Amino acid sequence: MLPRLGHGLTLLSGGRRDLPARQQTLRNAIAWSYDLLPEAEQRLFRHLSVFVGGFTLEAAEAVCKGDPTGSSGHALGIDLLDEVGSLVDNSLIRPEEVLGGEPRFRMLETIREYGLEQLGTAGEETTIRRRHLSWLADLAERGQPEIFGPNGAEWVDRLASELDNLRAALAWSLTDPMSTSVQAGLRMAGALQQLWFYRDRLTEGQRWLEQTLAVDQARRRQTETILPVARRGAFGAHPRVVALNGLSVLRLHQGEREQGALAAGEALALARNVQDRLGEAHALSTLGNVARGSGEFERSATLHEESLAIFRSFDDPFGIWRALVNLGSTLGRLGDGERENRVLEESLAVARAMGDAWGIALTLRQLSGIAYRHGDLDRATALLEESLVWWAKLRATRGRHWSLWELGQIVLTRGELQPAAAYFRESLMLCREAGDRPGIARCLEGLAAAAAVTTSESVTWSIRAAQLLGSAASVREALSPPVLPSDGPTVERAVVAARARLGEEAYASAWAEGRDMPLDRAIEHALEVVNEGRAAVSEPAPHHAQNAAHGSVS
Repeated sequence: MLPRLGHGLTLLSGGRRDLPARQQTLRNAIAWSYDLLPEAEQRLFRHLSVFVGGFTLEAAEAVCKGDPTGSSGHALGIDLLDEVGSLVDNSLIRPEEVLGGEPRFRMLETIREYGLEQLGTAGEETTIRRRHLSWLADLAERGQPEIFGPNGAEWVDRLASELDNLRAALAWSLTDPMSTSVQAGLRMAGALQQLWFYRDRLTEGQRWLEQTLAVDQARRRQTETILPVARRGAFGAHPRVVALNGLSVLRLHQGEREQGALAAGEALALARNVQDRLGEAHALSTLGNVARGSGEFERSATLHEESLAIFRSFDDPFGIWRALVNLGSTLGRLGDGERENRVLEESLAVARAMGDAWGIALTLRQLSGIAYRHGDLDRATALLEESLVWWAKLRATRGRHWSLWELGQIVLTRGELQPAAAYFRESLMLCREAGDRPGIARCLEGLAAAAAVTTSESVTWSIRAAQLLGSAASVREALSPPVLPSDGPTVERAVVAARARLGEEAYASAWAEGRDMPLDRAIEHALEVVNEGRAAVSEPAPHHAQNAAHGSVS
């Protein structure tokens, strides 16, 4: 009965005497079970109710004993494992699937609400919520550097399993007047940057970072000195610098280039003021990416080289990898292909030495671009397919869509329209899920190119191509600032073919129709075009394209 109950205990309290009998019975049953517990177990039950979405024994020990390291004596005066077992026997908590060999437990929401009531009545809520926040901030900071190593996937999974707890703790940090809680929330939001990024929660991560930074700014407490933190973060030492650097990256990847630049600029100024050199280097790296996106390639290279020099002085592998891969991208735009290849090969070696799945996958993707430009489509394909293997190892939803799009480019260049459409379609679906608007525009352009060169019903497909190009232009114009169409032959091929078949007037009319489509409708229209194209194009997809279309990697 309890799992199916749709109402929380807020419906069971409040003084009403005419509640349905089954609801009164439920509340009485929970209260009866609680009253029968020894005092120490009652206290443990109350404290455990602060967890949202479950907890591990490590978490219970840290929060209920007040020792984040788990090294203190038994403050509760009980054997935690035995008492948790007793709560399971009394049906107040229940075991869940084991994560990485560690037992996990959860309370039904109705029971948890009763526990929170008792926690408040006992006057313990503030203390326990602060412990909960402290433990989660510590967990996030411990996990951040681990994500860039061979255990990255396990740490991403572990943090993702605590997502409900992390959200609850972040929300509490925004309301607790204690300055240490504000700082803990800021540290946590910054340390979780990779979780937000890898699991395509960029909008949520951006919201938490903006909120914690705003509260920190409003309190104006100790924001101009380096604060004592558990460990140096991957993106700096000062909590506000780390958070600003994280915010700048998330904004940039959502197409908010101007806002991303503002956050990175603020991070740079603060990092220099408090002498946070690593934070300074990451801000420079982000600003280098902003400059490249604005077409300022010389300035971009200078910023990345300055960033790289700082990272090398710290012998910081992740920072060195980041500066190298970004510098390589810029060198490609400058036409310095020889140095671009050399820099990216070093970046790949650094990523492999770290065991960083993300770094390996991203660098392989960058190297595939060099092979593609030199006409070595077999090597480009092999590099991208290896990148898909590494994206899968990290179980990251983000990143995979980039490689799929570029595989679409390659098979389109080969003239294989149906496989190209399959790659673009899969990438588009992932971009929609991620809210990656630049990625959505690229996929629409890729599908437009595939449609434009379809030989059957040429006028019909040229109209569809023009519509998709208009939709892509609308997406790009909505970005801040607007982003130019993708480099390479994709868009040019689509425009030339569609205009040649339709003529200027008909092309402009179809393009305008696509531009006026709402984004959701434009995406659905693109997917419809793919489905129609399967009947119009006869050649079968190669094995790797079939795998991509079904979301698997061989």
